[in-house]
Amino acid sequence: MVFREEEKSILKEKKDKKKKSKGMKRGRPKGSKSNFNKKIKIAPTFRLLKEMLMKFFELSKFTVKYFVGDGYYGNNTCEFIILLIYLHL
Repeated sequence: MVFREEEKSILKEKKDKKKKSKGMKRGRPKGSKSNFNKKIKIAPTFRLLKEMLMKFFELSKFTVKYFVGDGYYGNNTCEFIILLIYLHL
């Protein structure tokens, strides 16, 4: 392709703008720490699930090691509840 001088100058200006407008770098900032100590507020439906599971394990003769959660129950809150009951998700 053959560019005219006007087009070359416009392309050069666009290229310079892209270089200047990078902003912040990608990734986790230096010095930031992991947030493992988050306190999770349990919704009423999950509180009921927790209570039902605890009653089930107290009354049953089954030994359960794993809990499979999919869809509605496969989220961070459910993971927290399962860890409180000492199961593996």
